[in-house]
Amino acid sequence: MTDQVIVIVGPTAVGKTKLSVELALKLNGEIISGDSMQIYRQMDIGTAKVTKEEMQGVPHHLIDIKNFDEDYSVKEFQQNVRDCIQTIQKRHHVPIIVGGTGLYIKAALYDYTFQEETEPFSDPEPNMTNEELHHRLAQVDSLSAKKIHPNNRRRVLRALQIFEHSGKSKSEHLSSQQHVCLYNVRFIGLTLPRSLLYERINQRVDLMVKQGLIEEVTHMIHLGALPEHQSMKAIGYKEWFDYFNQNVSLIETLEKIKQNSRRYAKRQYTWFRNQMDIHWIDVNLEDFDQTVQAALNYVEKGEHYRYIAFNYAFQDLSYFKHPGILDYWFGYCQGEKENPTMFELRTHRYHHQVLVVVYFDETQISLETLKSLYQQGLDEKVCSFVKPQWHEEGKQIDKLVRIKELV
Repeated sequence: MTDQVIVIVGPTAVGKTKLSVELALKLNGEIISGDSMQIYRQMDIGTAKVTKEEMQGVPHHLIDIKNFDEDYSVKEFQQNVRDCIQTIQKRHHVPIIVGGTGLYIKAALYDYTFQEETEPFSDPEPNMTNEELHHRLAQVDSLSAKKIHPNNRRRVLRALQIFEHSGKSKSEHLSSQQHVCLYNVRFIGLTLPRSLLYERINQRVDLMVKQGLIEEVTHMIHLGALPEHQSMKAIGYKEWFDYFNQNVSLIETLEKIKQNSRRYAKRQYTWFRNQMDIHWIDVNLEDFDQTVQAALNYVEKGEHYRYIAFNYAFQDLSYFKHPGILDYWFGYCQGEKENPTMFELRTHRYHHQVLVVVYFDETQISLETLKSLYQQGLDEKVCSFVKPQWHEEGKQIDKLVRIKELV
């Protein structure tokens, strides 16, 4: 067990902190924060930082390690997490990473390498506007330009610096990496119905105000916190500057925080579903012990969760519904059209191999049972699914999308 790394992810307000502590108590674990804003001291309420009482004596790492006026990079986080994992495992404890900052977590666990900055950051083109710099980046690295906002001048200049010093674009450096996970990881994702999650987010913001969020932000500003500081770009902090400048009302500020938090939760779901092979667990708010037990079952018996693929031959997707089946994905292999629509795939307008990927719990339904149930569409050659390849025939999946009608 101690060679494993457990990762708990999901949107804000879904229950990650509570689950992480419960698992740590049961598995002799230590928790590593995967939140890019809980690293800052004195920013407790707005980041929903775990309290001493909530910790229940479980060691926590990478919390309160920076002052509000200090920057913190993905590369620093990567090294800090890897050091923590090594130290925790030497103690024969289980590292448990918990948080919602997906890019940071993935960079720490996968074989990401970052280009070294050859010199301290400076602006070599002070007379160029943000738009002019961004246009220059688009000419040499269009992919990075699409991902970086023109007003994020530092990131634009950094991407240009990588190209100028290496002759390769930042996106080329990233694409050349295999993005292989370096650890034996159990990825756990927590989820709630969207309406219930949004209700919890709204309630959390109201509770933060009662706990003293306004006073916390006021104190930070008195200490010299500015909108330009990385720490003050966090949701729950950045919205207050307009309020203190008397540009918006208190009600408008709180609604903006709630709106930004809900939008961020939606982006978190999308990011995690597309970037990591996560086992998703529906949170049971009325009986959280059931959620804990489901997570323990996955950690201890993860081999029971498997994928199987079927040639798509059914117009009625409900045909695949059965107890023990946890998730459904729609995939296709390379064909005549680069980005076919769902309609084109379903009507076989172009020649693609179209598949339904079923994710199931083998303790509830066996592989043989699935094969007999779906014999009509079974393709033995693609039954061994390890994202993103179909290893039996070396087939490369161009795209996988979650079938929303079934979840």
